[in-house]
Amino acid sequence: MAVTLINQLTGKFDISQYKDTYTAELLKLIHAKAKGEKIKVPEMKIVHSKAKDLMAQLKASLDVKRKKAS
Repeated sequence: MAVTLINQLTGKFDISQYKDTYTAELLKLIHAKAKGEKIKVPEMKIVHSKAKDLMAQLKASLDVKRKKAS
């Protein structure tokens, strides 16, 4: 099952699609804090799953991927 899931999610990797923004965002926060601005902390969103069982979640993810491929 794990190999099937990996094969379904595997594709060509294009590094140009990704950009590291961590340093720039961190510097913005540092400069804002140095100016005395109040920093707004983003809220984390917790997504709950219907299935409590990990195996059921894995099977469901395989089914979703198959439906998208069809």
